[in-house]
Amino acid sequence: MILRNYRNKILSWDISDDLIYNESVKEWVEKLDANKPEVSKSPIILNEDNHYFNPYYNLLKNIIVIGNSIDKHITINYQQTINPSSFNYENDIQKLSIVYQMVHRLLEEMVPMNSLQFKFSFNLSSSSNEKEKEEEKEIISDSVFHFISNLKIFSNLKTNIDFLIPNNEKVRAIEFDRFIQICHKNSIKCQFSLVESIKNYKSIVSFNFYNNDYNSNMSSYFNSTLDIINSKIYKRDNFDSRSYNITFSMNDSEDSKVYEYNYDLYKLEDFPEFTYNDLYEYKKITIKKPDEIIESSKNVTSLSFYVVVDINDNGDRKANYLFNAIALYINNKKEIDPGRDIEIVVSVKDSRNSKDEMCIESDSNKYDPTCPDLALLTSNDISVYFKKVKLTSLDKFIREYYKDYGITLESKIYKYAFYDYHIDNQWMAIPFTVQIRTLLFNSTTFENCKLFNKDLELHLPPPYHEYWDSSTDETSWDWKSFFEYAKVITDCTKYPGITFFGENYEELKFLSMFIQSVGIPFIIENDDKAKVKMFATENKIDFADRFEILEEALKNGSINEWIKKESIDKWRKNPYPSTFKEIENTIFEKISNEDVLKLYSNSPSIIGMAIANPEKMIKYFDNENSEIKYGYVPGISSYYGGEGFVITNSKKKNSFDLITKDAFDLITLFINNTLPFLHDANTYITPFEDTENSNCKQTSENLSECNNYIDNAISTVYYFIDKSNNYVIINAEHVKSTSTSNAKLIIRDKEFLTTYYSQSSPIEFICGMDPNFEKKEITYYNNRIDLPILNNNINTVLTIKSTNDYFSSNSNNDVSLCTIANEMLKIARPIQYPLNGFEKMSEIENKELVARLFVNIRYKHSEDRNPTLTENLEEFKRLVDHYILPNCKENNFETNFTLSACKESTITQDVNYINCIPSEESDTTTRCNYIPYSNIISILSFVVIGISFVSGLVSLFLMIKHRKSKNISAFGMDFSIILLFSTFILTISIIFWLGEGSTVKCNLRIWFQIIGLTNIVGSILLKEERISSIFIGKDVQKIFAPKMKDIYIKLGVFNIIQIILLLLWTLNVFEKEPAFRQDIEYHPNLGYKDIEYCDIFNSKFVAVMFLFIFCMIIYTLLISIKIRNIPKEFNESRFIISSSTFQIIMIFFVFFVCIITKTEVYRSLCFIICMLLLIIFTRPLFIEYKIYCIITKKNTDSSIVIVNASSYISSSEKKTDYQTSEFKSTNGAVTEVHSIF
Repeated sequence: MILRNYRNKILSWDISDDLIYNESVKEWVEKLDANKPEVSKSPIILNEDNHYFNPYYNLLKNIIVIGNSIDKHITINYQQTINPSSFNYENDIQKLSIVYQMVHRLLEEMVPMNSLQFKFSFNLSSSSNEKEKEEEKEIISDSVFHFISNLKIFSNLKTNIDFLIPNNEKVRAIEFDRFIQICHKNSIKCQFSLVESIKNYKSIVSFNFYNNDYNSNMSSYFNSTLDIINSKIYKRDNFDSRSYNITFSMNDSEDSKVYEYNYDLYKLEDFPEFTYNDLYEYKKITIKKPDEIIESSKNVTSLSFYVVVDINDNGDRKANYLFNAIALYINNKKEIDPGRDIEIVVSVKDSRNSKDEMCIESDSNKYDPTCPDLALLTSNDISVYFKKVKLTSLDKFIREYYKDYGITLESKIYKYAFYDYHIDNQWMAIPFTVQIRTLLFNSTTFENCKLFNKDLELHLPPPYHEYWDSSTDETSWDWKSFFEYAKVITDCTKYPGITFFGENYEELKFLSMFIQSVGIPFIIENDDKAKVKMFATENKIDFADRFEILEEALKNGSINEWIKKESIDKWRKNPYPSTFKEIENTIFEKISNEDVLKLYSNSPSIIGMAIANPEKMIKYFDNENSEIKYGYVPGISSYYGGEGFVITNSKKKNSFDLITKDAFDLITLFINNTLPFLHDANTYITPFEDTENSNCKQTSENLSECNNYIDNAISTVYYFIDKSNNYVIINAEHVKSTSTSNAKLIIRDKEFLTTYYSQSSPIEFICGMDPNFEKKEITYYNNRIDLPILNNNINTVLTIKSTNDYFSSNSNNDVSLCTIANEMLKIARPIQYPLNGFEKMSEIENKELVARLFVNIRYKHSEDRNPTLTENLEEFKRLVDHYILPNCKENNFETNFTLSACKESTITQDVNYINCIPSEESDTTTRCNYIPYSNIISILSFVVIGISFVSGLVSLFLMIKHRKSKNISAFGMDFSIILLFSTFILTISIIFWLGEGSTVKCNLRIWFQIIGLTNIVGSILLKEERISSIFIGKDVQKIFAPKMKDIYIKLGVFNIIQIILLLLWTLNVFEKEPAFRQDIEYHPNLGYKDIEYCDIFNSKFVAVMFLFIFCMIIYTLLISIKIRNIPKEFNESRFIISSSTFQIIMIFFVFFVCIITKTEVYRSLCFIICMLLLIIFTRPLFIEYKIYCIITKKNTDSSIVIVNASSYISSSEKKTDYQTSEFKSTNGAVTEVHSIF
């Protein structure tokens, strides 16, 4: 009522809903956050399922439409009131996002909204103090500036943003140029107005006509206020920003030209059409401002940008979008910082050409001219360069994106892109292009072959027939149905029912779709720490039955030839490759895609069905050819691939932060869905779930789809919702297309025509490229028709939807390629799904492994080779598992390997790497954990042990035989026997160091070793001690002090002490781990190896036992030095000194080797050598040498008389008699004794 009363006076109506402070919206956000607790903030996303946004938006839209219908001359603005003092950017960013999405959607639907307004509300004081006024002015200026600086989300919005500022003297003193500059920086079309409200007037208009569904989500009203605009400050014109200098550089020449930029169309004027193939011929292309502008700034940042694509596969794609986007980016940067210029150096590289490899410098501290700042990489290459540690994580930039735009970038990205671009729990790339696979089929063939097989009726594949609507197994469009249809078509036409492509590794895409649909993951990871990838299963192939339908299709002629006959013949003539090298040298040349399409016709055609990239096929079958249709691929999975933006980390370290920020700003511009570049790079779909490709509404395909729709539509009834939120039903007449005319839609509904066209006579609309009011052209998209209408003197559209979607028949479903591509995108998955991308995936392509599998199944190599399907799959698995293995020398990689049986001749085991490919530096052999009995070391040890025992027994026999000889008597018979048997015990210990280890052997080693060493050292010590007591004593009584009984007792005590310690050690008392243990040992060129060893030298008890022996050796050495001057017949001190020193050296050496290595072979070898040397050094000195003297009768003359000592010590008197002057003259030396021991 108010609008009707004031419509002649009101020229502008500002609809103010104050959404920024709307409590209902706050509740929406809280509910969304509660639904997604893993995301800290969840912006409202435009989609059909959003129950919060749509009611709010529809109400706003209805208000604007109603206001416009009352008075078409009124200017309607959408206004938000801002109180900077209470506005919190962190909390209110999502509300700004909602505002942006509503305005963006209003503009998309051509709702007559003039502009977006932000009206500032300040709490101004009435103080007259100049200082306070100045401070308040600064606060106002800073708060407005801060708010505008946070509006990056509204960049490139195709409408003005009006900033309404209260008109008073404080505001008028503000420097507005500062605001304009920040608008330039955020690419916002700014308009500033000083306003004041009409006195005593504020009207509130309540539009309470929404239904209960709206009431459940909303409770606020829209307010209307009238403002008088006193003055305006517009965005200043751009300085000379239309010109760009583009230089194309060859190896030895350059060609530069200046192009003008059209900011309305976002493109360079008169710029020639380029494809990637064209750009690949140039070394680099430089885009920058003209030289005179750059020279004036004298501050130029150069940004290197590589576009790395598969030239063979995608070389014919248009590439002009690169230059159009970069030119706009350079201009935006110049406006933000007029004193700084940017030049972009673009190079197109071939991802399949090793000469085009980027970032080849291994030292990250060195400048790498091959490493760009920014690159567009294929999904395979992203994981390759990530593995080389050449990429920068984009996580922090994605967080900044949310702060700038209020939308989490992750929520926009298509969900399965996660597996290609999110690696090691971080975003390494932002997707930009996407490739999927769709079905193509010949509808004429289907019609002709319907009656060929009466048991299997041919239905057009989905979405063309309602047969596939039900979800039963019989009516499922799966691979079984696909191959059955192919066989029927083959039998019917006598040509292969499946047109199969092999160029650009299409076999791999085909197989991955098939495998994922039949419930087999293409690549899996094992449970090993290294997470080794492998084909399908860790075990043997047990799913060959699922491949039988594919095997049958390859063998029964349902699939055409896709490999050149010459390659097959050459493969058959040569022996079947048995090594990886032979496999790599076997090359299968593919028939090109175009030649495949011409195999059975003069022009490109598909006899039956094909699975292919629609972007490749559209040049052959663009829907003007009504025979070839696009449809859904069989099964539950399509192929997902594409390219993404990455930022490298290997260059310009001194300005790394600035360069990476510039690079991500360029990425942000490329993926901005309000600009054409994302849409130009993708033909039908985009990798962002909230972004519909704008080309789908503008391509010539829609003309064909419009014709096709009207030609086949069943229902002529259409409906739409009018401005009053009521359904309006209209009838239309369909006129089919002809060879000379497009299809027509005739509307005769007088009420409808009077309301929307101000006439009652019928209107004839014709299918066209775009809705056009003058030409009465309509377009079709997604089961709807866009009718051109004139609204407020603006050419806009009214969308009417067909009631075909209420019929059971599916024959009129939307069959546009755009819709089909979008449906396939929803089920498209990367080959390695559900794993993230990894660098070795490209090896499956490069080595043509799938082609080899298909060739082995389809063709017989020779008569004597006829493998089963399981054997072919096993071979394929073996090849895939091998080629996707990482390199064993990669950083921090934990190798997993098996070892062969120990080779007896070399004491080594062959290493068979399981989870990696060995490099030249990798160990191919490793030492065994033991010395085999048949090894030469063991044989020689047994020979020496045998000689030792034989010689010892001979020595014992001779000692007994010559026991009364002077040499034996002087040396001591008892001493010699104890020493000899001690060496026997020590020799036995060597046996237990040979052969495979065990706990028993480990215990016996130390038992025999300790007992043997204790008795050898102990016997020598006690002998030296007795000699010392006799010859060095000052009293003759000392001659008789150390009796033999005492000697045996002492030696027994030594052994008891050692045996107690040995028992404690054997029983593992106070020890944490057993002596014989299993452990892992790291080898630099091998990895972690499982070892078994006898860890006897880390035990405290063993250390005490050897310390005890060591102390005895030191004491013996000291005594030997003390008695070195006694008569030579009794003086072995020179031998003992040498022997003790040698014993110390040997024991220390054994300990040293056992400490520095856990390798049991080296420990055993060290011990065997040391113990044998100790035995060889000890026995000859103390035993064999005396026997040698007896045999050779080498007796020295001596004044010493050998008597029976017992006759001298039978009475105390005789002891007294021995104390004579003659005894004293010999310094106490006994000159008449029988034996010392």
